[in-house]
Amino acid sequence: MTGAPTYNFQIGTSGGTLLSTLGIPWPRDEFVKYPVVKELVNGGVRGMGLPQIEWNWDLLQGVEYNRLLAFKGTELVTPGIWVESRDEDNAFTLYSGDMIWPQQIQWSAGRVLKFKLIFKNLVED
Repeated sequence: MTGAPTYNFQIGTSGGTLLSTLGIPWPRDEFVKYPVVKELVNGGVRGMGLPQIEWNWDLLQGVEYNRLLAFKGTELVTPGIWVESRDEDNAFTLYSGDMIWPQQIQWSAGRVLKFKLIFKNLVED
């Protein structure tokens, strides 16, 4: 018999804090190993660039959103963020990189709808 899956989604500025300890639900995550794909002369393709991860939530309560907001800098791009999420092998891996905050936030009745954080220029730690 297998137990419930263990999720280690973390975010932080100097190491990570589990999202579950912050009271934030787990995101739907998507790992992209090569954000740019170039077509080669011979018809092949080559992946380029550093990995990126997207975290998506259909709905966040206002208090959950505010807890994530604590990690945002003064600009839309926050460098030096640590994030732990799944890689292409579905294994949880710790990275450091840049967090991209959405330009527009869709609020409805004190909740945020369709919220996405993007982590770019990721380096495995």
